[in-house]
Amino acid sequence: AVRLSVSEPTIRAWVHQAETMRSKLPICWARFREGELSAAHARIVTELVAPLGADARAEFDTAAADAASLPPARFRARVRNLAARLDSA
Repeated sequence: AVRLSVSEPTIRAWVHQAETMRSKLPICWARFREGELSAAHARIVTELVAPLGADARAEFDTAAADAASLPPARFRARVRNLAARLDSA
């Protein structure tokens, strides 16, 4: 953390985001690793995926990865609506 000039809580948040994407959102994780999904987008999907079951997560992962080219605010609105719809299904 010191070498990166970043606080330990920030490092922990990054690790949590990476672990969440790697285990629950493999398509988004691949896009993130390829540089096609920004850190802002990664933060958004990891915030929204928690309440979703496995089937809903798979649909969410695909749709979120497909929307990765949107600016973060529009991306957040789109995937938030999707997560709400999938969570209520």
